[in-house]
Amino acid sequence: MRTLDPTMAADLFVFSEVTACGSFTGAAERMRVTQGAVSQRIARLEKRLGEPLFFRGSRGLALTSMGASLAEAVRPAMDQIAEALLKLGGPFQPRRLRISCSGSLALDWLGGLILQFQTTEPAIEIELVAEDDLPEIAKLRRESIDLAIRYDSSPPQGLMILAVLDSLIFPVCTSELRTKLARDKACSFTRLHDAHAWPKASRTAEWDAIDAVTSEFADRRHKDVYFNLSKLALQAAAQGAGVAIGRTPLVNQQILNGSLVPATSARPIVAARYYFLSLMDAAPSAALTSFVSYVCDAWPSPLQTA
Repeated sequence: MRTLDPTMAADLFVFSEVTACGSFTGAAERMRVTQGAVSQRIARLEKRLGEPLFFRGSRGLALTSMGASLAEAVRPAMDQIAEALLKLGGPFQPRRLRISCSGSLALDWLGGLILQFQTTEPAIEIELVAEDDLPEIAKLRRESIDLAIRYDSSPPQGLMILAVLDSLIFPVCTSELRTKLARDKACSFTRLHDAHAWPKASRTAEWDAIDAVTSEFADRRHKDVYFNLSKLALQAAAQGAGVAIGRTPLVNQQILNGSLVPATSARPIVAARYYFLSLMDAAPSAALTSFVSYVCDAWPSPLQTA
């Protein structure tokens, strides 16, 4: 029978999660159940409807015509229910946040800040996902990302911008190397690059921005070494391998402990910004609003050491 009842309503929810994630495994992880439980629910729904909803092949799942028709009806309905619950507030507000950001930001600053935040908001559970991919709408929805934090020279399109925070950059190195460079203006050095500073940036983007405002390093002989994470370039600089570009807030702790110092007295500049992004499906939850506000309040100044 195709009559809507509590069992079919529950199975339709599972079906909507599978279509959103594109796989049984993804839906199971999202709902925190086993893949077998998801498969059983879909099999039961297909039996009730009398038709298959998915083609199952080596390349993954694909909707049948029946599945596609059902998905067109179910997904908007589930979104409307979720939006209605958000408007009700109170116990219906989600208390779990899934946050996506770069590995460098997660390791060098945000991870520790989350622990501090949870001492003030212990009821809010946070899962931090380290990745540098462009924040695609379909992926954010499929992976249930509540907040994507991205470093970029311009805001991504199609997403809600919850906050924009300046990140100032400046050359950093060990105090020993700074003394050596200051003493010998002809001394060559190694430029340490984050080769993927932001989407579509050139491999030398941050150094190019520094050279545009000061000739202190542009006129020196140098060689170049490239890394795929800012954290790796900063670690190499702390080991005396050369001069990296420090980016707030990633470099603040190393400035604090003295392992790195500003390599020049030139004023820090803004090359890109951190954008706090979410889907436009519904208004931000109270938990998300609280977290973003906490991060904004904690955002450090360029050379803040405490």
